[in-house]
Amino acid sequence: MESGAHRRHRPDGRGEALRTELTAGRGAVAFLGHLGNWDHAAAWSAHDLHHVVTVAERLRPEEVYEEFLAFRRGLGMEVLPLGDPATFPTLVRRLRAGALVPLLADRDLSATGVEVDFLGDRVRMAPGPAALAVLTGAGLFPMTLHHEVGAQGRVLVVVTHPRVEVPQRRAGESVRGHRDRAIAAMTQTCADVLAAAVRAHPDEWHVLQPVFPADLRSG
Repeated sequence: MESGAHRRHRPDGRGEALRTELTAGRGAVAFLGHLGNWDHAAAWSAHDLHHVVTVAERLRPEEVYEEFLAFRRGLGMEVLPLGDPATFPTLVRRLRAGALVPLLADRDLSATGVEVDFLGDRVRMAPGPAALAVLTGAGLFPMTLHHEVGAQGRVLVVVTHPRVEVPQRRAGESVRGHRDRAIAAMTQTCADVLAAAVRAHPDEWHVLQPVFPADLRSG
């Protein structure tokens, strides 16, 4: 993952908070959407930041899924299967051990996601990134990706946005009530960051499955 591979991270100061967390041995969660090339971003992270643990959707046929796993593991990532009962507890353990956990969250694969405002509509996004942050105390950082063309050719730019803080617990609020409210609020903040990135770089967003309610109803 050298500079000649036409990949770079934008060191705009905001990313230093994430690097500080990882250097101190504290795990961190990254909220990503289907922007740019997230495999390249994860490979850069594994090389330049920290041990990367992520989750992959099970694909069919199984041979395709195994090819994806082999490719991503070859880039230095630890990949866990979506839907496996052991995956979430494993992510918790990895975060507590100081790992970086980047998760694609702009699709609700469980059908039980958090409803958020996104690009003028109400959609559901995965609650996993915020839930992990609330449970473990790990920092939650939205990340967005886009490409630039310069003297070195086509370059992937990874932008780390400010940490999304856990809202304070209200007086009289139950632990579960606070958790649910925190997950919803934090996911909305991440969705706002993603929406701004999509507006700025609409050609970079490539979700190939329905996301908006009208598309889900028609599909």
